[in-house]
Amino acid sequence: MKLRFRLDGWRFGGTLLLLIGVIGLGVSLYRWAELRRADQEIVVYEERSPESGFVPLTLMNVQEGAPTLAIATPEVGESTPAMTVPGANQSAPTFEPTPTPLPAIPKRLIIAKIDLDAPITPVKARKVKVGEAIFGQWLAPDEFAVGWPTETAMLGQVGNTVLIGHHNVHGKVFERLHELEAGDLIVVEGGSRRFSYQVVNVMILPERDADLQTRLENARWIQPSQDERLTLVTCWPANSNTHRLIIVARPIGQSPMPDAEPQ
Repeated sequence: MKLRFRLDGWRFGGTLLLLIGVIGLGVSLYRWAELRRADQEIVVYEERSPESGFVPLTLMNVQEGAPTLAIATPEVGESTPAMTVPGANQSAPTFEPTPTPLPAIPKRLIIAKIDLDAPITPVKARKVKVGEAIFGQWLAPDEFAVGWPTETAMLGQVGNTVLIGHHNVHGKVFERLHELEAGDLIVVEGGSRRFSYQVVNVMILPERDADLQTRLENARWIQPSQDERLTLVTCWPANSNTHRLIIVARPIGQSPMPDAEPQ
């Protein structure tokens, strides 16, 4: 009887030890997987990275907002036509309501001035650790294609639609982007529509060797905005990536693409 009791106790103890070992192994594997995931998500940023096409750093979960665009408006003067004020004998005009088109995912970028016609592909951000802070950094496609950061606005939506691309590697999709000037036309296709934009800002900003605060100030141009706008980003100059070329355009209209079905 005592021998049987001892055998049962040994079996119980062995099972318990085995169970503890399995639990310990599971915890270790879980921690290893978490560390692996963290290593994949956080990349230690190198200030003098030889790679190009990076979008400026953006602070994770903090949206200060893009700078306000200064759009010139005509001043009211003697040459300004007088406004017609409806009188008692004037009938108010009637308008047929038209449905508001849904926002569209950008699919194609056309800039006739620089002979650019390129597909647009969605891109994701990587996490970058600088000091103790974690930042986001969008990566341009490693092919002849323009990248659309999926967290930025869609076409026809209030907000900042950001497009990024390489300028001297991987197809050089934005090789001639620096030739654009204020007033130039940019067309983006998406959702069976063509969205037209007019360039209003062309900026070349120090980036790679600049201090962190300057780089974060640069990054404001790719943050969400209170207006509808299009922002194109690449590196500069042609043989390096020390600066960022940032072009901002405002919407001037949209139209159905030829043979497109009504939405």
